Amino acid sequence: MKKILICLMCLVAIASCAGGGDGASALKEGFQTPPLTARPGVYWYFMDGNFSKDGITKDLESMRDAGIGYVIFMQSMTVWMKRLYPEEHRGQFEGIRIMFFVFFPMCAGPLLADPICRAFGEKVYQVVDGGNLIFVTADRAIGMGYDITQIAEGYLPVNELFIAAAVVTVLSLIPMSIAAKMYKARNN
Repeated sequence: MKKILICLMCLVAIASCAGGGDGASALKEGFQTPPLTARPGVYWYFMDGNFSKDGITKDLESMRDAGIGYVIFMQSMTVWMKRLYPEEHRGQFEGIRIMFFVFFPMCAGPLLADPICRAFGEKVYQVVDGGNLIFVTADRAIGMGYDITQIAEGYLPVNELFIAAAVVTVLSLIPMSIAAKMYKARNN
C-alpha cells in the first residue's frame, strides 16, 4: 500500500512539472497565496457582547489581511442567554448557566466518555517514535520494542462519544428554555 501511495505521489509531482514549467509555477503560486480552505483559522470571542458593526468589520478585514482563512465565532449564545435572565435574578441564572455549561460537562464528560471509549474504542499505547509522542496499537508497540505493561494506555474516541455529547448538550438547554419562558411571562 505504501509503495502504491509513493508511486502516485511521484506521478502527481511529475505531472505538475510537465508542460513547460506551468505546473511548477502553479505549485509555487499555490504556496504563496493558498486558498482560504488551506489557511489557518482562529477562534473569535466577544467578551460579554462588547462589539459593534464597525469593530466587527475592522476585525474581519484585519484577519483577512493577515492571511486568516476562517473564523470560528464564539460567545454569541452566551450574550443571547444573558439577555433572557430576569433583571432581579441575573446572578442566580448565571450560576445555573455555569452549572450546566461548565461544571456538569467537565464532571460528566470524563465519566461518560471513559465507559463509551472502553466499550467501543480501540485500545492504544503512548510511545515515542523519532522524538514524537504517538499512539499505537499493542502489536505495533511490542514490535517497536516496548513493554506494554510499562507504558501509558488509553482508548481512541469513537463516534458514539459524539452522540452521547449531543444528548448531554440538548439536555443542558432545558434550563435556558425555562429561563426564556419565565422572562416572557414577566414581560407580558
